[in-house]
Amino acid sequence: GIYKYSLNERLIKTELSHSKIINIKRVGKKIIALVSGKGFYEYDQKTNSFLPFIESKNFLYDADYLKETNTSYYITKKNIYSISNNEKVNQYFDLVNETARSVTFHDGFIYGPFTLGANKLAPYSLEIMSSYNLSGLRSINTLNDRLILGGSNGLYEISDEKVTRIESLKDFKKPVIDIATINDRALLVSTSGYGVYQTDLNTIELLEGSEFLKSNHACMVDNQLYLPTNKGIYNYEFVNDKFQLNRVWNNSNGLPTNKINGIEKIDHQLLVAGLHFHDVNKLLDSFNALIEKGHSVIVIE
Repeated sequence: GIYKYSLNERLIKTELSHSKIINIKRVGKKIIALVSGKGFYEYDQKTNSFLPFIESKNFLYDADYLKETNTSYYITKKNIYSISNNEKVNQYFDLVNETARSVTFHDGFIYGPFTLGANKLAPYSLEIMSSYNLSGLRSINTLNDRLILGGSNGLYEISDEKVTRIESLKDFKKPVIDIATINDRALLVSTSGYGVYQTDLNTIELLEGSEFLKSNHACMVDNQLYLPTNKGIYNYEFVNDKFQLNRVWNNSNGLPTNKINGIEKIDHQLLVAGLHFHDVNKLLDSFNALIEKGHSVIVIE
């Protein structure tokens, strides 16, 4: 469910009860929740509620917006919904979607991971132009005109139509599950149980306190980083091109569970996905540092 706490009104509002939230993220100007078994829900700021946007009972892969094509993509195991200028195109797959599980734009084409590696797609038709083999590929991003791939044993890139390991990071052989943009000089690399790293593709450095974390769907707003992890919420501040650990919320100081699936921040509201509450008041107490500063908190179960 969704819980909104107001310091003045002392009210709790609940929505999407008993629903599993896979992730919550910004897609263009929309805030989208990926709700397992139901589909994509859009956040309405005026009513502080989530409303059905695209219904789907299929497994949900991702949702994203590419400014280069001015198109939003909502991707499931059986569909890729493309929305541009309020027009929706549904690309349906009879068996399963082996075209793309997420989308990244690079050098005039869209790239997306699938079971055996990455596909290079025509930007509007999503026709597969080329395929690149890389076992365990989970994430694709770009930095300095380089196309970076996160695989089951490290970081790779596609160059001259070939997949090669990044030579300067050849000793980094952790299972990568997400690559996020920090700025135009660095990437945030999240692994499956081996921590979170910052890299400029020349060197790579473990974030303070992130040892043994499994993290995905990082949220960075201004100089604040919020990591949803298997051990709670880790909040960092980006100072002088380095991340400094600010605070951690987990089941020892208020969270009833450590497993967090996603975080998004809207103005003074923090949205947290993947929680299953046993004691809502205990959770709210752990957010007092935010609430006392005038923030409000919305949590999505």
